[in-house]
Amino acid sequence: MGSQQWQWEESQWKSNNDQIVYHCRVRTNRDDLPWQATRIYDIPNDGHQALARKTGLSPYRIYDWARVTEHRENNGYQDIYVSIERIWFNRSEWEWKKDSQYSNRKKQGYQSRFGDELTGSLLQKLRGNYLRLADLSTIAKENLAVAVDLPQHEIDAWCQIEKVERKPDHFIIHVSILNA
Repeated sequence: MGSQQWQWEESQWKSNNDQIVYHCRVRTNRDDLPWQATRIYDIPNDGHQALARKTGLSPYRIYDWARVTEHRENNGYQDIYVSIERIWFNRSEWEWKKDSQYSNRKKQGYQSRFGDELTGSLLQKLRGNYLRLADLSTIAKENLAVAVDLPQHEIDAWCQIEKVERKPDHFIIHVSILNA
C-alpha cells in the first residue's frame, strides 16, 4: 500500500472541544488479506507517518496519543477516523521551573503554569483541585523528568503534587521531589 493513499484531513464536523478528529479514506487491497483499521495498531506504518506529518506530532507518540474512533468499509475503501486529545498539542506549555515555596533541605520544588484554555479530563480535575501525579500526561512527566534530571520511569516514585493553584486565567501545579 503506497503512502500516497494516506491523505489525512481534519474532520471539522467530528472534532469537538476535547478532541481533534482526522479522517482518511484508504483503498483496501483485495489481492491480499483484507485488513481493517479498528485500532491504531492496525494502521500500517506509512499511515502513522502521514498522520504524524499532518498533525506535527512525534511519530513514535502516535501509538500512545491517537485512537481509532470510527471505521467503515465502503466499496473497496476504508473510512478511518482517528481522534487525538487536544491536550497533547500543548507540549510547550509543560515547562517546569524551580519553585522555592516547596523547596527545603529534604526536597526540591518545581512548578508549571498553563492557561485555562485546556480542555478534557485534566482540566476538570484541575478545576476540582483534585489532581494526582498519575493524572499528568506523558508529555508533562517527560518534561518534569528533564527538569529534575531523573529517568522518566522514576518520576512517579520520587515526585508528588503539593498543590494546584487556580488563578483567574491560568493554573499553577506545584510538585516536590525528594533529594536523593
